[in-house]
Amino acid sequence: MKRLSVLLYVAFLVLLAAPAQADIIYDNFGPGDSYQTIGWTVGSLFDFDQGNAFAVDSLGMDYYLETIELAVGLVSGPNELDVWLMTDLADEPGTTVESFHITGEMGSFGYLNPPLTANSLLNPLLEADEQYWLIASATGPDTWAAWNLNSTGDVGLRAYRADLDTWGVSDTTRAAFRVTGLSAPVSVSEPATMLLLGSGLLGLAGFRRRFNKG
Repeated sequence: MKRLSVLLYVAFLVLLAAPAQADIIYDNFGPGDSYQTIGWTVGSLFDFDQGNAFAVDSLGMDYYLETIELAVGLVSGPNELDVWLMTDLADEPGTTVESFHITGEMGSFGYLNPPLTANSLLNPLLEADEQYWLIASATGPDTWAAWNLNSTGDVGLRAYRADLDTWGVSDTTRAAFRVTGLSAPVSVSEPATMLLLGSGLLGLAGFRRRFNKG
């Protein structure tokens, strides 16, 4: 019986120390990462920035950002794209949390190209039930790209602006993107952790004494 108790304590402590699991925070791609072959203009003559809002709806779970994937195709010009993860400010993009620069990865617009992938270096914490914005922007005046719309019927807030003017916001079909993250570890108070560890060691010591007497 004591041996079983020790094993249970050890298993529980191992679970506490287990690494975080990668999860999909938001995803509106269709089967096989499909999406529509039409989209919102990024860059071009008036330097359009396009953005989509998403919420971390995770039943109270926070996440550390891991990757961002989005379906953006190149129409003409240099094959470069800036992607920004931003906070929400009264249903508009707020401050930049992390920025990404993608070079030479966009396929020709109008085709089902593989999603672009941006790997997070800062791994910022995305809080549960908070809204964030994903923005696509051209890096120079000669780049013309387009962010493909999702094919799953997903509708939500879209932000857009030209020449760094104020943001306009509408409720419409979102562009196609996916956000993944590592679940933040569950917080366990230090006294509780020490109590569990102490109980496990005591149980282990009792088992060893009984085993030696036998």
